[in-house]
Amino acid sequence: MTSGRLKYLVELEKLLHESQDTAWSATSVREMLDDVTTCISQLQNGEEVDSGSVHSWLYPTSDMQEIAIANGWGNDFLRIANQLESLDKKKPDSL
Repeated sequence: MTSGRLKYLVELEKLLHESQDTAWSATSVREMLDDVTTCISQLQNGEEVDSGSVHSWLYPTSDMQEIAIANGWGNDFLRIANQLESLDKKKPDSL
């Protein structure tokens, strides 16, 4: 388990819990929250996480970013995305 990645996913989970759906996102907050929670559980259980899926949340104009901006945590999203990407540059084979 990578505690750095887990820390940022838990932060995303908390922010999503406080968020509402937006017309700009094709994915609901509930769906996004379920995906993040699944990744957290996998990391906590020592399982591999599909890093491609996680990175797709971090793309500019991704549904996660649209939810973040609409709910007032766009800057937090950018910080978390940068941290996760930075961690993956250090260890590209696992999330």
